[in-house]
Amino acid sequence: MRAHFTPKDSGQAQCVPVAAPMLMVYPVVTAFAEATDHILITSEWLGASRTVYTYGWAHPPGAERFQQGHSVGHWEGKTLVVDTTHFSDQETGGIPSGGQRHLVERFALADGGRRLSSAYVLEDPQYLTDSVAG
Repeated sequence: MRAHFTPKDSGQAQCVPVAAPMLMVYPVVTAFAEATDHILITSEWLGASRTVYTYGWAHPPGAERFQQGHSVGHWEGKTLVVDTTHFSDQETGGIPSGGQRHLVERFALADGGRRLSSAYVLEDPQYLTDSVAG
C-alpha cells in the first residue's frame, strides 16, 4: 500500500486531521480542559478534538468507530492515562490502521507545570508486527 501512496491520498489533503498519537506530536497549540466526567483535548491542527471519558466506564461494545477513536481515562497519581480503541479505518503517511488499533497514552506535567510530558504505546495487530512506543 505504501508503495502506491501519494500525498494527494492523505487524509490531511482532504482536511481530515491525523489521529492520536500523531495528532499529539504536531507542533501546534493543544489544550486540555477538564470537566466533571471528561477531558476535552483540542488541537489547532485542522480543528481536531478528542473527548476522554473519565467517569470510570469501559469502552462501549459494538462496532461504532471514530476518527479519533473512543477514549477512556483515569488518573494514576498526577499522570493521566488514556486508553483509546474504536478507531475508524484510516492512514497516516500511507501506513494504514483499522479497527484493531489500541492506543495507551500517559500525560503528566513536568518542569513545575511548564511542560507536558507524554508517552504512548500503539498496537494494531492487523497492520503492525509489534507494538510501537514513543
